[in-house]
Amino acid sequence: FCAVKDRNVATVGPVCHGGTCYTGETSNACAAAGGMDIGGNFCVLEGSYSVAGPACWDDTCFGGDTDVACAAVEGAVNIADLFCAVPLSSTSPPSSLAVAVPMVSLWMVFSVASIFFVVLAQI
Repeated sequence: FCAVKDRNVATVGPVCHGGTCYTGETSNACAAAGGMDIGGNFCVLEGSYSVAGPACWDDTCFGGDTDVACAAVEGAVNIADLFCAVPLSSTSPPSSLAVAVPMVSLWMVFSVASIFFVVLAQI
């Protein structure tokens, strides 16, 4: 445990999905954000953060989309292109990241529906 006096800090981690923990990516993102890395599994950041992710649906992950959405939020920290630590005091519109995952899900619904109708039309 680490006690911090008179400072507002957030602990992010561990950053894991599907049995894989992204220790190197967590360390790199933590260093880039000016945080304090703890064993590659946790990052202590100044301020309050909320973590979105992993940006995955079943076995498909949307790394590039996560990076783009995370970059759109001021002060957000992209971790392994699967997670995004968003500062709660961000001045960017809060919808920047929140819109990314529903849009991906909506795209998947339309893609599956399109495949279904093509198969149905061939029957």
